[in-house]
Amino acid sequence: MNAHECPDPETLAVFALGQSSGEEWRGVVRHLADCAICRRQVALTAQNGDVALPPGEPVRVLALPERTRAWQHVAQGIAAAALLAAGIAWALVHRPAPPVVTQNVPSPIVRPQPAPEKPIAPTPAPPEPLPAPPDKTPPPEHFAIRPAPAPEKPIPETPKAPPAPSPFLAERASSLVAEAIEITAGEGTVSRRSGEILTPLQNKTMIQPSDTLLSPAGGSVLLPDGATVHLGRESELRLSWSQTLACTTVDVRKGNAVVDLGKTARPLHVAHGPLGVQLRDSAGLLLVSADDQSLRATPLSGAAQFRTRGGEARRLDPLQSLVLGAVGDSVESVDKADVSAFPTLESKGRPAPPTPPPSEKKPPLLDVLLTGLGRESYAYRVSGRQVREGVWSPAGFFTSTVEEFTAAKRLDDKGASHLRRGSRAWDDLGKVATEGREARLLEIARGSQAPHQMVLEILGTVRGESAPRTDKIRDRICVSWDLTLDPASLRPFMEKIFEAAVAEGRLEKPDAVYWDTLEGSLECSALKFDAKLLRVVDRRKVSYSYKTVGGLDRRTYHLETVYEFLSHGVAAMPLPPEMIKELSNPKK
Repeated sequence: MNAHECPDPETLAVFALGQSSGEEWRGVVRHLADCAICRRQVALTAQNGDVALPPGEPVRVLALPERTRAWQHVAQGIAAAALLAAGIAWALVHRPAPPVVTQNVPSPIVRPQPAPEKPIAPTPAPPEPLPAPPDKTPPPEHFAIRPAPAPEKPIPETPKAPPAPSPFLAERASSLVAEAIEITAGEGTVSRRSGEILTPLQNKTMIQPSDTLLSPAGGSVLLPDGATVHLGRESELRLSWSQTLACTTVDVRKGNAVVDLGKTARPLHVAHGPLGVQLRDSAGLLLVSADDQSLRATPLSGAAQFRTRGGEARRLDPLQSLVLGAVGDSVESVDKADVSAFPTLESKGRPAPPTPPPSEKKPPLLDVLLTGLGRESYAYRVSGRQVREGVWSPAGFFTSTVEEFTAAKRLDDKGASHLRRGSRAWDDLGKVATEGREARLLEIARGSQAPHQMVLEILGTVRGESAPRTDKIRDRICVSWDLTLDPASLRPFMEKIFEAAVAEGRLEKPDAVYWDTLEGSLECSALKFDAKLLRVVDRRKVSYSYKTVGGLDRRTYHLETVYEFLSHGVAAMPLPPEMIKELSNPKK
């Protein structure tokens, strides 16, 4: 039979019923390996017929005594090998007989009939396994039975000791950014050492954070906030304003000092080189002393507070000392403080040193600050509906830039002397629309005023002043205060603002404006330790309404203009030299 030709159906049926001769059986098997159709035919025929394998002979299995787990695996392997040998023997006995050569007489083709169903004989129960004789051969050394290990006893956990408390009690504080401070000479003799130059302290003096104050015989100085610092004999210290901690720093370099804070509680930073702590809500007399490796702060009267490393506030009562050291901190009680080294402290029979006026009782006059501002150069930025920037020259002229348009003009000129657009040459504006945004921006630049002059004009409407407060503006410590403006004086200006907003389409014309709600104020900020004006904020508001179907729609119109002054005395004028020379001379 050719392997590529399909056997006839009778041959496939005989094969499916297991009645093929040996050679025929092998040929059909080779063909079925490559022909899916014949495989399907054989499967269908075998499914309809009853093809059963001859029952195998029972295999007697001897039961082995249970040894160790390793012997069980060996017994299972022997049993599997026995079963495999029995199967191979059966296959060799019942293999198909070789074909018998007969005469070439065509035999009739008999279509195989399905064998009659035979009742399934019950499977005899397997015989009981006979116990195997005991094996007296000792197992190999690696199969020796070992006694079961004793259960492990849990190791009791040793409780961990709590971590030792930190020897450092107080939260350290250092002044990363220090500013110069103005002091006034008090009683006694105090000198200032700046570098290698030593000069006696007289009246008011601005000292730098690196300057050292010395007092061989004892003396005192007055701070801007009203506190007094008494230096002991042969003492050295440094004073500064800490921007980091927003308080005064007293850095005792040698000896000791007494700080008289008065009755008003305030923060104070005391230090000795790298050692330092901020005392909060401190009042009364505070003794600060230092040696080579420690700093001691002791309230003599009043109390003080400091923060621990855990962030908790801790109070220091009078005659309780906080000692900061390089290896740890402590709080100690003293019976009596020795102040004999301070000749300037108030005593019996000697009048107390003069008390300075309370700090910030009245802020500097705004008109004085504005007048002083006009005597030096400065850069400015005015922020409102548009942002305008420029530089003022004390010669009486300034520049004003609004977006791409820049004007240069004198203060006494109504119009600009020179105009510029973007990076073009001066007085070469190119083509500018007569209406619209470009025309409006050009008009603002051409008609602009010097910022300090604009604020001076508003001062005529001031009617009240608030108490000063300490504030931080552009990372500078400032004193700020508010000025209230008269509503009646503001009304004409606000009426023009409303008209311009309606004409430009920025605001729909209101049905009513409630001028009795008009309010205005100026927020002024100047450097705390220098008479320099940093910022003025002009705020105004008024209520108005529209008539709607549901009633009145009431709204509030807010107007805020911020004047910022920068680079006092060092601002450079960005104009050609010939133009500066021209603008420096007033027109005749």
